[in-house]
Amino acid sequence: MEKYMKDIWGKLRTRVSREQSFLMILYLAFVAYLDHTEYEKTLETTEDLRRLGNIFEEIAGYKLKRAADDLEGSIAWKEISRDKKCAALVRDLNQVLQKFIQSLEDLEKILTVLEELPTELDGLQFTPKSVNRLLTVLPLNPGTSSMAELCAGLGGTGLTMFDRRSGDDGIRHMVCEEQRKLYCDIVQIRMFCHGINNPKVFQHDILETGAGELEDRYDLVLADLPKGKNESIFVGDRDLLMGSQEKMYTEWVSIQKILERVNDRGKAVIVVTKGALVRQREKEIRAILTQRDWLEAVITLPANLYVSIHTGFELLVLNKQKPAKYQGRVFMAELEEKKRKGGRLYEITEEMTARLQRAYENLEEHAGFSVVISLKEIEEKEFSWNPFLYLCWKHTGDKVQKTIALKTVATIMRGAQITKKEEEIYSQQATHYWLNIRDLKDGGITFPEHSRLRAKSRDWEEKFGIQEGDIIITSKGSVLKICMVEPDMPKAFLSGNLTRIRVDPKKYSSYVLYEFLTSRKGREALDSIQSGTTIKIYNKTNLSGLQIPYYEDAQKLQEQFRQVYQEYRTSMKEIRRKFTSDRESLLKKIQL
Repeated sequence: MEKYMKDIWGKLRTRVSREQSFLMILYLAFVAYLDHTEYEKTLETTEDLRRLGNIFEEIAGYKLKRAADDLEGSIAWKEISRDKKCAALVRDLNQVLQKFIQSLEDLEKILTVLEELPTELDGLQFTPKSVNRLLTVLPLNPGTSSMAELCAGLGGTGLTMFDRRSGDDGIRHMVCEEQRKLYCDIVQIRMFCHGINNPKVFQHDILETGAGELEDRYDLVLADLPKGKNESIFVGDRDLLMGSQEKMYTEWVSIQKILERVNDRGKAVIVVTKGALVRQREKEIRAILTQRDWLEAVITLPANLYVSIHTGFELLVLNKQKPAKYQGRVFMAELEEKKRKGGRLYEITEEMTARLQRAYENLEEHAGFSVVISLKEIEEKEFSWNPFLYLCWKHTGDKVQKTIALKTVATIMRGAQITKKEEEIYSQQATHYWLNIRDLKDGGITFPEHSRLRAKSRDWEEKFGIQEGDIIITSKGSVLKICMVEPDMPKAFLSGNLTRIRVDPKKYSSYVLYEFLTSRKGREALDSIQSGTTIKIYNKTNLSGLQIPYYEDAQKLQEQFRQVYQEYRTSMKEIRRKFTSDRESLLKKIQL
């Protein structure tokens, strides 16, 4: 069936828009599930398929009837009817769905396939089925009976939870909110299919202040925040739960709005970006939530779970009334095990879900997978909530790995930021190379003759110049680059796109630091402090708190590494000299 659905989707998209293809499949799937009469009528035109509104005629509830009419009215029936090939495809699709969909499980199979198609509808990204399954195994607070799904999309996350955790002693009341009217209509119909006779769905933008029923609070609030729309906005005097910044990313504004909808005994489960866990701008808010002991768990999800989004995301669990065994502690985990679904798309395995459930419920620690940390440890890590930061250093075998903050052994300075006009002025009578991101290549530094400057002020050499042993990394960019300044390199200034790390030789080893930062473990540690998703940003504050391994014999290691590197450079110089000489001799023989 999955193959057929993908095939019909591809054919429909050549006749009508992506949105119309999506809506038509969705519409006919609902009709096939809800129309329990034997529909034997010969389909002369696509108009004969328009019967969702009729199905709801005898169902009590004006809102449901209107939702069905609105969904029906959103489809370009006349356009489809005029295109004979398109009309034939739609009639064939209807016959297949009528035969296949005999149960709610069949309907959801179709919707799952539909959600995994790259529909690109107004930036809508559906929560993957395996993530929804994962959410249902997370522990709920005793007495959880009411639930809301915000930023609901098509409501799949909330309905998965409702189906698995409803009943006399479970969730009995469910509400959905979505800002797009058409999806509100679809969610109402989908909720009705799941046995919710009077579905409550509200059209609402999470960033706006609610009113009336929207101010209700719940035992459980779920939200998979919109992808690719996280921007810095002015918050000013907004009535937010916490934080004093004038500007904030919409992601954290949304998180605070979600917490306002959680009652005093409830919890929130939110899918967020890595940046939400580490950005310096929101450090104050993370500190407040940590100190209130509301942070219960953070779980890193694998990459490539979402259609058209290849980055990974984080599962954030905030609980206003943590059970006794969780109080003062935070569970963190990183999920890596996954299986391929097709192309670049993966899903979390059921085995991994079961493993996480056991570790979470029992607060188990497993090397490289899960860890339980204290609120004090989070404070010591500058209120970073990134699981990797704690998983990486909590254990090395059975021993605790001692670490220190980078700022205790090195000074960190971002390069100079000047205007294009100033570049033109100070390129006259230049004395230094002017290095940018493009000049860091394959662990080495190139010095372009076409890009040179003189100092703008007397302190430029000290602030922005380079010297042997300096480690240069990109301040921002799509790819992280790291290089070390070798002996006898020419004078150069660093641009604002680069950051200089200068190690105090009495406290640490520049070679040891370079080897760590370029290792897999070091790269992951840098990823844990970056802000931004597509563009990686490393600022002085985040780098200052970066935890690096502590070695008592750092100075001895410095001399050993220096010798090894010097031998390598000498050998490579001799190899290059010999290669050049031998090559020239051969070129003469062939008269080139």
